[in-house]
Amino acid sequence: MVHFVDKLNFWHRLPVFLGLAYLGARRRLHQQYNLINVGTTPTGNPGDYPYRTADGKYNDPFNENAGSEFSFFGRNMLPVHQLNNMKLDAPKELSCKDGSAIYGNNADDLKKVRTFIDGKLKLSENGLIQQDENGKIISGDVRNTWAGLLTLYALFVQEHNAVCDALKKEYPELKDEDLYRHARLVTSAVIAKVHTIDWTVELLKTDTLLAGMRISWYGLLGKKFKDTFGHIRGDFWLSGFVGMKKPRNHGVPYSLTEEFSSVYRMHQLLPDTLQLRNIDATPAPNKSLPLTNEIPMEDLIGGKGAEKLSKIGFINQMVSMGHQACGALELWNYSVWMRDLVAQDVDGTDRPDHVDLAALEKELDLLVGIMAEKKIKGFAISETAFFIFLFMAGRRLEGDRFFTSNYNEETYTKKGLEWVNTTESLKDVLDRHYPKMTQKWMNSSSAFSVWDSSPQPYNPIPLYLRLPQQ
Repeated sequence: MVHFVDKLNFWHRLPVFLGLAYLGARRRLHQQYNLINVGTTPTGNPGDYPYRTADGKYNDPFNENAGSEFSFFGRNMLPVHQLNNMKLDAPKELSCKDGSAIYGNNADDLKKVRTFIDGKLKLSENGLIQQDENGKIISGDVRNTWAGLLTLYALFVQEHNAVCDALKKEYPELKDEDLYRHARLVTSAVIAKVHTIDWTVELLKTDTLLAGMRISWYGLLGKKFKDTFGHIRGDFWLSGFVGMKKPRNHGVPYSLTEEFSSVYRMHQLLPDTLQLRNIDATPAPNKSLPLTNEIPMEDLIGGKGAEKLSKIGFINQMVSMGHQACGALELWNYSVWMRDLVAQDVDGTDRPDHVDLAALEKELDLLVGIMAEKKIKGFAISETAFFIFLFMAGRRLEGDRFFTSNYNEETYTKKGLEWVNTTESLKDVLDRHYPKMTQKWMNSSSAFSVWDSSPQPYNPIPLYLRLPQQ
């Protein structure tokens, strides 16, 4: 049946409940045939680590190194045996949804970002990520950053520190290390939840994916049922991945895959310029603001971008990004964009020379073919990228014990779990730290929509019974 629907390519035009059935069947096939382990993964004892470790170990209770620093990328397709141009470096970035972008990928990274006071992370007085004496940002992930990403880093550092304050108030006996560990669990879960039921829904803006992503977190019975009665243990469809009795890896140790890292690139969503808005002006009825300046993207990348952000400020940067639609990098200007990209060393230092495309003429860039595909209405990425994305996104939740067997009050604390369960969107996070921002400048329902767009209208038809808009 899946192959029949694929041949006619009409799954996205089916009623929502049939589209969900198709996507569920397709994911089941991928789980059976498209999970290929690479390398070996030793078994450890996760009971010794009731928190997220610095290097990502023990997120999977059955495999010590699954998804951790230096663990291999798996595969979704059988690799071709080749001995030429072999890369022996294992990935340094962690594969789990553990907030490593702000916490780091190992103990050394973690020491740099922590204050070691009340569990908190370092943050400048202006609410932005700190920089060292050499101008390098002090954050978990320092490569390939731009001003917009650094703004989100700063927001979730504020979120972490706010969780620390709340936990210290609720549990005054907790010391620095305990506060940090619990706050990291909570903040990582908030990031994962925002990514699942807010950002992804806007990236793939259809009723079918709205239903599908909410099922991933809450199940078919929905949030109200789960908040009232809890997780129906062992049943993903009814209650979602989060809170399952135990993690599931479908017989293959958890990891991201080479295919996932190849298609999960969102370069085309970067705008060519940042359109700065005048936040001192009176907003229009739809909350829109007049332009004051346009800054080229090349001035917002790397160290130059961090310097520019310090002059713009957090609020102006966030509001300006909110009122600007995503970029539209197409096939014709992709090579120009690649040529102008500022490359960075592993420590985040900008390299003096840009990408040498001439030296890479024999290399095949998968993104070119993906960008040539006609997109499904409402999708910001191609259908090919979506299917790998669909398959691996759920795996990042169901394979992690901190979203399944350890998603409880004992691990997170009662206050911490309440924090996660009452946060539904990036808008909620912004409201917590900048309560006037969304009220004054956001007209849309989601912070990932263009802020001056109309809010989502009320639809009386139950979500699962809706027909897609043609």
